[in-house]
Amino acid sequence: MQNNALELRNICFQIGSRKILNNVSFSVKPSSVHGFLGPNGAGKSTTMRIITGVISKTSGEVKVFDQDMSTSAYELKNLIGFLPENPPLYEDMTVVEYLRFMAKLRGHDSSSLDYVIERLDIKDVQNRLVGNLSRGYKQRVGFAQALVHNPKLIILDEPTLGLDPHAIVYMRELIQELSSDHTILLSSHQLSEVEKICDEVSFIKDGSILASGDLQSLQENIQGKKQKILIQAYGITQNLEIKLRELNYIEYVYAQIKDQDQVSTLEVDIQNGHEAQLVQDLVRYGCSPVEIKAAGNLENYFLQEVGQ
Repeated sequence: MQNNALELRNICFQIGSRKILNNVSFSVKPSSVHGFLGPNGAGKSTTMRIITGVISKTSGEVKVFDQDMSTSAYELKNLIGFLPENPPLYEDMTVVEYLRFMAKLRGHDSSSLDYVIERLDIKDVQNRLVGNLSRGYKQRVGFAQALVHNPKLIILDEPTLGLDPHAIVYMRELIQELSSDHTILLSSHQLSEVEKICDEVSFIKDGSILASGDLQSLQENIQGKKQKILIQAYGITQNLEIKLRELNYIEYVYAQIKDQDQVSTLEVDIQNGHEAQLVQDLVRYGCSPVEIKAAGNLENYFLQEVGQ
């Protein structure tokens, strides 16, 4: 019986004396969407490149569908589709020429191209040069090259990076559709999107895993912690920031102050249950809130534990 689609055990990656990854371990269940989250430079892309065999680990073990990547790399690479942060596009080829070429590199014929082109909704641009496409369509073509060999495991590194809101929604819906037939590991800074589509998440910071597990369990743990409140308001001043720091239910305050006639931003960590008191104190100190919102569970955890 297959336990995991992907399993990493104590992965280390080192360049000279510099450790990039330090005992990274997590697993991805079959037919799930697993979010891989962390700040820039945390080691997400390096981990994905090790999983896909683009670079070699220093030590540790990577298993794909219970097989060791070290001993079965050639066979396992055919089970993996990879969309890197910057897709490997040949801009002087047409879309269909490029996908045919990528299928041939994978040792496959072109029989799946019609399906992939239809699935990615790129039929209208299939005869255009890749270099003449918009950012959104280039991302779709990059996604298509990861599917031409019908992989069981799809690795997506920042698939929505640089896309407009419409394209982000399209990509989310596509990932949800594909999850019925594939296992998906994706990295993203769109935390609200991750909450909508992922079953599991892993958080990485400074090359080490902070937390990993199913979304519901992590959310239950996060709910018991302090709450991060994001405020857009007039009247945010250094004096306000000082006064808020003196309140015993506030643990952290950070203000991005603009001119008095402009909306400024305030970020506050408060003990749970003091949201109403915070609003009262803001008004009492001469602040005029435009928007007050609590960070979502994943966003709250990311800002408190990963992003700081």
